[in-house]
Amino acid sequence: MSSSSDDLEDAGSQPCSALSALSAQSAQSFASNIQSTGELSSTDLQTSSASAVFPPSSQSLIPFSTRYVAASNKKNYIWSTEDIVRLVTTIYSEERYQNALLPSREGTEDDANNKLRKEPVCREIFQNLFPGVPVDPNRIKTKLRWLITAYHKEKKKLSLTGAGTLLRDLDPSSPSYISRSALAQRLPWFEKMHEMMNGRVPAGPIRLYTTLPITFPDEPFDIAGAAPTNNPGYPMDESEDDTPRDHANHAHSVPPLLDMLGDVSTPPLPSQPGSNVAENNAATPTPSQRSSAPQDTFSPSASPSSSLSSPATKRKRGAMDQKRDSIAEAFYKSSVESLQIKLKVEQERTRREELREYERTKREQMRLQHEKDEKEREERVRAQERQMMLKMVRLFAGHKGVDPECNTGYQDSRH
Repeated sequence: MSSSSDDLEDAGSQPCSALSALSAQSAQSFASNIQSTGELSSTDLQTSSASAVFPPSSQSLIPFSTRYVAASNKKNYIWSTEDIVRLVTTIYSEERYQNALLPSREGTEDDANNKLRKEPVCREIFQNLFPGVPVDPNRIKTKLRWLITAYHKEKKKLSLTGAGTLLRDLDPSSPSYISRSALAQRLPWFEKMHEMMNGRVPAGPIRLYTTLPITFPDEPFDIAGAAPTNNPGYPMDESEDDTPRDHANHAHSVPPLLDMLGDVSTPPLPSQPGSNVAENNAATPTPSQRSSAPQDTFSPSASPSSSLSSPATKRKRGAMDQKRDSIAEAFYKSSVESLQIKLKVEQERTRREELREYERTKREQMRLQHEKDEKEREERVRAQERQMMLKMVRLFAGHKGVDPECNTGYQDSRH
């Protein structure tokens, strides 16, 4: 009994000695940290307290919540520009990475079935970017969300004429070339991201209404058309931040927008020519006809009050109005820019016409002045010739003794 009690005392004293030694070591490192930095951080306080209370030998006895708090206090990884460029280059070089991580392209068929799961793709990218480091796929997911947000933010600042064009396709004389070159120097990853994201659209209201329904057999779906949760092989591993970007899963049993607009018809007024109230009543389905109609697809005419007054419909209608306003504003800006360009072209054309007219008038004035000078010179030459002839005649008449002005010499010779 004495030996067993001694063993128990030794077993109990070993954790106590380990705790005291670890507490002294953590206190010493804690004091050295205060002396070196001059300030006390919450991370140091929690780490020192956790290491002092829970030594490594007794990690199995620590509750999970305490270990989670201690593990969550580590600092986030700071991405450098080279790391971001390598991440974008890695996604740019593999088409399957783009299909798995980026939004769907417009006009593709069965895009959701071809997508891979995000978790293994992020793990593979992490291993390629950070070899020899414990794999953390959430780091890739978080940075990818940041990249997509930053890309859309920078794309909104571009002009409407150059937003969908790559830098290598822009004319160096274009006004957008200088701004795009500065953006490429400031964000080296933007051009590859722009080439990958060009043609990819998020799930907006128009996409939700106009996308054809996709059905997956033997898979339960909820009312909102979300992806099944009990299928381990579903192509996308969605989170709350990723759900708005994949629109193909939200378009189940939703009719096209043109069919919905065609069902809501306004009867013509009696004053309009060709309107017939009886025909309108006959064309309008009765409640019995509505109840007997098949209900396998959603029809706005079957239950207009419930479909138009639900909160989801109001939110979608508000989003559609906002999208329509943004499209109208973009069209207005494009029209204003085109009118400004036309105005500048007309002003330049008018300026050139005025310049040509001025040059034409100046040439005409110079021609008239030249003709006037020529006429004056000819008159002077003729006057000089006349004077010369008159002098010659006078000399000849003086030599003969005859005055050219009167005939007196001839009369004297006769007398």
